[in-house]
Amino acid sequence: MKPKKGVEDQKDVLYMINCKTCDTPYIGETSKTLRTRKKQHQYCVKTKNSSNGIFQHLKSNKRHVIDWKNPIIIEKEPHWFRRKIKESIFISIRN
Repeated sequence: MKPKKGVEDQKDVLYMINCKTCDTPYIGETSKTLRTRKKQHQYCVKTKNSSNGIFQHLKSNKRHVIDWKNPIIIEKEPHWFRRKIKESIFISIRN
């Protein structure tokens, strides 16, 4: 029997990374593992990549803190196009 994959080891997911300071989450999708995608976000923040949504949030809210340790999987979706559509829907619901 295979051991159960941890949250960050899952692929093809819609995910949410929360801000500890406010109730504005970052919602995204990835075909990679969530761990890999999270590291990409952290690198973008470190290098001040202005095309990254999490960096944009932190740039606009200087004292905010991202909850990197507790990413949440919203849903698993192996089909790329469906994942993109669902991402758009989840983002529009949160706004």
